[in-house]
Amino acid sequence: MFGMSVAASAQQTFTHITIKSGFNQDVICEDKDRITETTTQSDAPDLQGIDGSGFAFFTTGVQTQGAMCGDDGLFKSSRTGATFKVMPTQLNALVLKGTKKTTVAGNSVIIPGSAVRGELVFETPIKAKSIYVVGTSADGDSQIKVTINYTDNTTADGSITMYDWGSSSSDANQAAVVTNLGRIATKKNWAGDAGNIDAYIFKLYESAVNTDNTKTIKSVTVEQTSDDRSVAIFAVSTSNDIVANGIDEVETPVAVAAYYTLDGVRVAEPVRGVTIVKYTNGVTRKIVKK
Repeated sequence: MFGMSVAASAQQTFTHITIKSGFNQDVICEDKDRITETTTQSDAPDLQGIDGSGFAFFTTGVQTQGAMCGDDGLFKSSRTGATFKVMPTQLNALVLKGTKKTTVAGNSVIIPGSAVRGELVFETPIKAKSIYVVGTSADGDSQIKVTINYTDNTTADGSITMYDWGSSSSDANQAAVVTNLGRIATKKNWAGDAGNIDAYIFKLYESAVNTDNTKTIKSVTVEQTSDDRSVAIFAVSTSNDIVANGIDEVETPVAVAAYYTLDGVRVAEPVRGVTIVKYTNGVTRKIVKK
């Protein structure tokens, strides 16, 4: 991956972030006939692929229709115009699978996921007013905690929603940045043999949180907080504009909607210790007052 600045409009410029470490799976197939060699395989069936059935995305090397990107790994956000690059032949996604609740022989069983949290470390730390995350969710919408890690060892928490990859809701359609994606089975599953391309139409989404542009960001920690969900994060970009609703750019700062204590009690102003701040764009953060 590499750094790239792309002007989405006269007001906003994005910088694609090179991820130094943090990706844990290869879930982009570039050769259908060698699918077991070109995607991450797992001894635990539920942990293979993006979802529990072992589906992954694919490049134009497999087929043009439904491809996530070309063999060069490039794809563009239809919302902001930001260009991203993934590495089809390497680890290319942070896949987080929440605990799965199921019933076996009449008994309730909880199956832990492969990971519920991961840190994406930037190759080059950067200052920015906002950070954008591109990914998707399977088995339903996912609520995700995003922690911005600064070089001065301070942190700031935000939250985003990553919508189900097959969702047709108005919110999902608004957040979608790549559509009409196909998915390929990395193993034999309910849809057929490994290599079978599912006929459904899937999406990637883009969501964002504001950051402190007086500080330098070194990494982002992403935590899956929804049970029975799978999340795949493929790319990160930054912008020198703040976001109004997690997607669109604005020219004026967002306002504080309310302050809350850790117990959920609404207060008029930040209290001593930790206060949860909810902004008018739906983003929440924790701040510390000494």
